[in-house]
Amino acid sequence: MSKIRDHGLSFSRALGAFGTCVEIDLEPDSPHIYFFFGGISGNLAIPKFEFYNAAGVLDCKKVFIRDLSQSWYHGTGGTSPTIDEMRQLIATIIDQVAPERITFVGNSMGGFAAILFACLIGRGRALAFAPQTFVSPSLKLGHGVFRWKRQTLRVWRRGLTGKRYWDLAPIIRKAPDIVRIRAFVSRDDQLDMVHANRIEADPKVEINRIDEGGHKLVAAL
Repeated sequence: MSKIRDHGLSFSRALGAFGTCVEIDLEPDSPHIYFFFGGISGNLAIPKFEFYNAAGVLDCKKVFIRDLSQSWYHGTGGTSPTIDEMRQLIATIIDQVAPERITFVGNSMGGFAAILFACLIGRGRALAFAPQTFVSPSLKLGHGVFRWKRQTLRVWRRGLTGKRYWDLAPIIRKAPDIVRIRAFVSRDDQLDMVHANRIEADPKVEINRIDEGGHKLVAAL
């Protein structure tokens, strides 16, 4: 894909620095742009671009982003950009395209990213399915949340350089009021409910609770 013609040399250079982490299609003549964020790869050797096939029905501009480091987009160097680097790329795309509507979409780890980058960009809406809302050691211990230990350890190894992004709650509070976050969680997954409940008090956030579907709720929907 990576269809970026007619959007400037500086834009092409910015995208080129991100290698295989990003696929982009800006050809549709649409005022709406979607950013899709990939989640936990499971047993796949290389994380996939999530929503790739489903997004084919959307006649709008689309950007697919995956975290090759599997560390909640904190990056580990090399081919895995940091959160600040990814935020700059997203901002560059938005500046070049000048869309009227922006939607950030993600599942699980990708849901964390969708919420995070909507808040950091300060525009648009986030649609997050079964998202994590924190990865900090103290919060995980306090809530008894111990999923994906190997991936979580990668985040913690980043140390203080990424610590400010370990908890989405204060980031959501600081985001402009125009940001809107809609999260979908299943009542039969208690860990996902813990993550959702922590951010529900913020008026920017709407939590949609579905009776069943577990952590694979997005597939059920």
